[in-house]
Amino acid sequence: MTTTGRPSRPDAAQPESLQSSTPLRELLNAMIGLLLAEITDGSDSEQLKRYVAPLTMCLALDRDLTDQAGVAREAVARVQGQQMTDLATGVLMARLGCDIPAARNLLSEWLGQKGLEPATLTPAEIQMLLEEPDWGRR
Repeated sequence: MTTTGRPSRPDAAQPESLQSSTPLRELLNAMIGLLLAEITDGSDSEQLKRYVAPLTMCLALDRDLTDQAGVAREAVARVQGQQMTDLATGVLMARLGCDIPAARNLLSEWLGQKGLEPATLTPAEIQMLLEEPDWGRR
């Protein structure tokens, strides 16, 4: 590998999906930059093969971490959705003095009338539930 006349690291040519500030992505970017520099220097395939195993391992790890992060985000969203449903159920129980099954049935009915989904219930919608004037008259 020569140092004279070699172009600067071709970071700009890297795929957009690899641009990130995470340490793994930074490592991948550095490895790809080194590999591209070696290719532009005309290194033979035996010299380039030393990059294949670590690069493959990093790409697999990155894919696994991305998948795990997606699963974690979905789990957090489900828990948050359940928290809102539980909060709305508690609001109904307190407001009407009813038990959990009755409150859940009333909530389901209310959500159906409003065209809302339990999984996407927001604090603002729970506030609407609190302000519903005719809950005590049902």
